[in-house]
Amino acid sequence: MKKIWLTIAAILIILVLFLGFSTGWFGGKGEKGPKMAVCPVCKMKVLIAENTPTYVYKGKTYYFMAEEHKTLFVEDPERFLK
Repeated sequence: MKKIWLTIAAILIILVLFLGFSTGWFGGKGEKGPKMAVCPVCKMKVLIAENTPTYVYKGKTYYFMAEEHKTLFVEDPERFLK
């Protein structure tokens, strides 16, 4: 009985992994998720949306978690890019 449950568990794990990679849950070939960036101030992931605070510095667009982070970055960008 124990072997049957282990076999079922293994099959379920393989199925979840297959579906996950094929649909993009784990970065597979499926549809991509929302566009993300990393806030240079707090180093957290930021969802890139229409209202996301941005700033272009030396030709590169930076995205921020909050307007306060953008303000700090604009004052001294090199501080956060080291």
